[in-house]
Amino acid sequence: MAAARLSAPALIRLERIIQQYSTVPLYPGYVPVPAFTIVHSVRTYVAWAQATKATGAQGKLGFLQGLFGYLVVSWSGMTMSCILLVVPPIWMYNAQYFLTYVCAFCLLSIGPIPDILCQLPAEPLAILDGFYRTSGAIGMMQLAQKNPSVGLRTSPLTVLVLGAVTSGGGTLVIPTFGLAELDWTLRTPPVLKGDIWTTLDLWAGAVVVAVYAFLSEAHPGLNLRLLGINGMEDYRGRIHPWFSEAEAKVIAIIVGITIFSLRAGRPMAKPVNPTSKAKAAKAAEKRHEVKDKESVDLSSSSSAISTSIGATTTPKKEEKGEEGDAQHHGESIIDFQAMAI
Repeated sequence: MAAARLSAPALIRLERIIQQYSTVPLYPGYVPVPAFTIVHSVRTYVAWAQATKATGAQGKLGFLQGLFGYLVVSWSGMTMSCILLVVPPIWMYNAQYFLTYVCAFCLLSIGPIPDILCQLPAEPLAILDGFYRTSGAIGMMQLAQKNPSVGLRTSPLTVLVLGAVTSGGGTLVIPTFGLAELDWTLRTPPVLKGDIWTTLDLWAGAVVVAVYAFLSEAHPGLNLRLLGINGMEDYRGRIHPWFSEAEAKVIAIIVGITIFSLRAGRPMAKPVNPTSKAKAAKAAEKRHEVKDKESVDLSSSSSAISTSIGATTTPKKEEKGEEGDAQHHGESIIDFQAMAI
C-alpha cells in the first residue's frame, strides 16, 4: 500500500483531537479513564433508561437485572465482534474500564436522574451515536487487519459484517430477549422488521466502514483501484490514496454523524394508539345504535299516538253512529285506518 498522503491539515487536527479524547485520561491520578469512555457510559445509560421507561419497567428492575441489561446495551456490539474475531473484549481484562460503567450505572440510577435523562432531545444523542458507532466500527476493522487469518484480513465481507454488528449489536440483542422488561422473553427483533430508518443501526456501520476503506485504501478488498479509480499522483509520479487513514477516519465519522442525525431530524408521524382507535370505533358504533333506537322510538311513538287518537276517535264515532246513521259511522272507520298507516 502506498504511503499516506496528508493533504488536509484540518482533518488531521480533528483526528488528533479524537485520538486524544479516546486515549488520554480525563484527569490523571484521580480519573484515569478517557473522556471517550465516560461520555459513552452516560450515553448508553440514557438509551437503557429510555428502553425501560418505554416498557414500563423503569424503577421496577432489581439491581443486578438492571446492571446486566445496561452492560449489554453498552458492550454487546463490541463483544459480538470480538467473539467473531476470537479476541477478548476490553471489559474482560481492563478493570478500570469495567468499573467505569458499573459506577456510571450506580450514580445515574439515583432518584429522579433516569427521568431527567429520558427527556434529553434526540438530536444531540444522535450526534453521539454517530460518533461512537462509527469509531467502534472503524476500530473493529483495524483490529481485523491484525488478525493472523488471511481470510479475515482480506475479505470485504468480514469488515462489513463487523461494522454492522458493532454498530447495531445493542439494538439487535435488547429487544430480542426483552432485557428491558420485567420478565425476559424471546421474540423477533423489531430492527429486522422495519424500514430503512429502523434498520439504520445495522447498515450504518457497514456504510461507514466502506467509506473509510475506500477513501484510505486501508483494506485490500475495498479499494477504489479495483473499480478502476486511481488515487492521487504526486510530483514524483507516485500514486497515493485519496486520503490518509487519519483523514478518512474523520470523514467516515462525519458521514456516520450525518446518517444518524438525519434519522433523528426527520418528521415523525404521530403513532396511532390502538386503544384510542378501538374506543373511537366503539363510540361511533354506540352513536349509530342510539340513532337507530331513536328512530325506532319515534316510529313507535307515532304508532302509539295514532293508535291512541284512533282509539279515542272510534268510540266517539261509534257513539255518534249509535245515535246517528250507519253510513257516517263507516266513514269514521276509514279515516282511522288512513291515520294508522
